Amino acid sequence: MSYFLCPSCGTRSDIFGHGGARQVADKLAVDFLGEIPLHMDIRTTSDNGTPIVTAQPESPHTEAYIGIARKIMAKLQHSRAE
Repeated sequence: MSYFLCPSCGTRSDIFGHGGARQVADKLAVDFLGEIPLHMDIRTTSDNGTPIVTAQPESPHTEAYIGIARKIMAKLQHSRAE
């Protein structure tokens, strides 16, 4: 989890700091895939056995996961082409 997204007001709080994972990825020369919010909807749907991408397909949380999946897919397709 990267940051807390308040379910009441939508305010983003970087409770773990910001940019550390990206800096480490750069230092290790690996891809930084993205940021996933710490949000009650993700916890609740996960605890119920339903991924957020299924439970709330139009949510910004789903967009975060889809963005990461697209980066992985593009990387895999690129490596297959080589």
